[in-house]
Amino acid sequence: MSEPAREMDAVAKAARTGTPQTTGPNTTNFNALKSDHLFIVFSDTGEILGPDAQGVGIEREGVYLDDTRMLSRLRVLPAGLPPVFMKASVDRLNTTFETLVSNARFLDGTDAVAAQSFTLSHVRRLSHVLHDRLIFKSYHEEDIELPLVLELHADFLDVFEIRGVPRSDRGIVRPPRLDGRDVVLGYEAPDGHRMETRLTFDRDVVLEDGRVTIPVALAARGQVEMDWYVSFDREMPKGKRRVRRSYSAERESVETSIAEARFKRLALVETDNAGINTWLSRSAADLSMLLTETMEGPYPYAGLPWFATHFGRDGIITAMQTLWCDPSIARGVLGFLSARQATEASHESDARPGKILHEVRNGEMARLGKTPYALYYGGVDQTLLFVMLAARYFARTGDAAFVEHLMPSIDAALEWASTWGDEDRDGFVEYGTESPTGLRNQGWKDSVNAIFHEDGSIADGPIALVEVQAYHVDALRSAARLHRFFGNGAMAQELEARAEALVRLIDEAFWLRDLGIWAMALDGDKRPTRVVSSNAGHVLFAGATTSRRAEEALATLRRPDLLSGFGLRTVSTGSALYNPMGYHVGSVWPHDTSIVSAGAARYGDTKFASTLFGSLLSASSHFPERRLPELFCGFAKSEVPHAIPYVSACAPQAWAAGSPFLMIQSLLGIEIDTLKRTVSFRQPMLPQGVTLMTIRRLPIAGRRVDLNVRKAGVAATLEVVSAPEDMSFVFKR
Repeated sequence: MSEPAREMDAVAKAARTGTPQTTGPNTTNFNALKSDHLFIVFSDTGEILGPDAQGVGIEREGVYLDDTRMLSRLRVLPAGLPPVFMKASVDRLNTTFETLVSNARFLDGTDAVAAQSFTLSHVRRLSHVLHDRLIFKSYHEEDIELPLVLELHADFLDVFEIRGVPRSDRGIVRPPRLDGRDVVLGYEAPDGHRMETRLTFDRDVVLEDGRVTIPVALAARGQVEMDWYVSFDREMPKGKRRVRRSYSAERESVETSIAEARFKRLALVETDNAGINTWLSRSAADLSMLLTETMEGPYPYAGLPWFATHFGRDGIITAMQTLWCDPSIARGVLGFLSARQATEASHESDARPGKILHEVRNGEMARLGKTPYALYYGGVDQTLLFVMLAARYFARTGDAAFVEHLMPSIDAALEWASTWGDEDRDGFVEYGTESPTGLRNQGWKDSVNAIFHEDGSIADGPIALVEVQAYHVDALRSAARLHRFFGNGAMAQELEARAEALVRLIDEAFWLRDLGIWAMALDGDKRPTRVVSSNAGHVLFAGATTSRRAEEALATLRRPDLLSGFGLRTVSTGSALYNPMGYHVGSVWPHDTSIVSAGAARYGDTKFASTLFGSLLSASSHFPERRLPELFCGFAKSEVPHAIPYVSACAPQAWAAGSPFLMIQSLLGIEIDTLKRTVSFRQPMLPQGVTLMTIRRLPIAGRRVDLNVRKAGVAATLEVVSAPEDMSFVFKR
């Protein structure tokens, strides 16, 4: 079977079992805003052009709340005609969108009004509710009367339906009704949940056949403004709580202040390179938008539009990427995941005691059991990554009380790894799928054809991924450091011994001498998948090998069959299933490239780390406002000189936005030890094209540190601008 046929067959099987497709609706060229659990996807004209009552429209667009599309269509038609697009922009904090359109030619009574006689500025804010302001401005010498027509529809679809998971049972969509100046759209789900979308206008409107008409009297060279607010109401069955989202100007102000504060925490790095600054600023704004407050602290939603929820793996890696400059994200992630750690086994959710969750979903299909993702644990790596993050957070902050509170969760995670995670007791953590509708592959490369052999055959489980074994090594060492700090030296010694034994075991079972790389995985028969892949770079990130072996692996990772010029491909071009447009079989994932860059720097290859940074910087220049998407195609830069988006990638995506921050930390070799009050720079190197990098407001132990790093030949020098007197700085060249 050919690779495209193999992938299509896998997609068909995934759809039948309730697993979303890797290639869902096209998500290129869209705008997105997010506030708390609410987000919106819309077109450059400001219109929401999702499906109408007949199902016609751009499938991805809409206003979403808790995995439900609460409004699928809000088309703005001046004089009943499509507007003429002129320009669109979003502010630096991702809080306000503005588009400028003009009119097409139309008749005002019997008089013709020429095209471009007036402009329509559409200003949109998402702040707990959707707030739209329209500003008509006339350049016509006579008065104009025109109808503003709005096409409205809410299909109340679950996000998994939109992504391609079929279902037969649906609730009841209520026809729109007029309630004073409000237009109300409603839905009752099969389980009794009631949902309502309410558009509140600042003037009288007419509602007919799903279309709202508002008369506009525009004086010659005059101006008219109008506002509407879209709020949302959810009523739980059996008298449970009712959730209402209503408008207040105070809420808008508060959310803008929160966004500004989050942005400033991350936008503390500037250089004398404008392209890098734009990339960093956009990444900081995207992370700020994706952060969502929980009872445990801020948590980065994975991405828009398909992953607007808590993902364990994505949250942990994003927290690692940004730990050096904003440790509050790591604290929120650790607290949230610890509070939801599995305590019992469940086949339906792939849960086992000690596992850290993969994904949380609140939509209708999750509630009804049509997908297993209401609280889903079908991931093999996030449990070990959780332990790694906890130790890194402790070193970064010295927050002993919080980490001591996490120790039972850390011990439970390691217990899972050595028992449930290694049921055949061969020393490796493997995964299989218990849930009939769960994920077949459960590493970060979780599409159905991601793990394969050199002949292209799909690997059967249980699967042992090489990066997961490396994470296990790091997790054992991490837990050992924590146990030693908290006075349990015997446990620390045991964990360290297990880690070193596992390093040797990985080398024996996974190393492919002829390919100069570790196998991506072992299949259920313990056969290595002889495929050159980016997974090997994660072994370096976790420090789970020797310096000699790292040098050999880096020589392979630097080859052009993996390095596209825009980043690191997931698999080499010589692989049987290589496809530059494949989700995990040839594409480039920015977070993956950033992790491999950090791994290269860990073993002293800052030159390769710099090359990878430059490749992502180059890729960013081909995306609007330098926003790197979740992934993009792996075409060689020498053959296709533009970075090509993957058709259904999320943008923004948290771990894509976090990538430049991890890579800068890796290049500078920054290590912050709050307990020892030291900031170390190990073999620091500035990115190519940069001679000065400033780091401002770096939080350490409740204080702020300001630094300048300047280029000095091929190395760098440090200037401490402002720091506490008891803080020491170590420069290791």
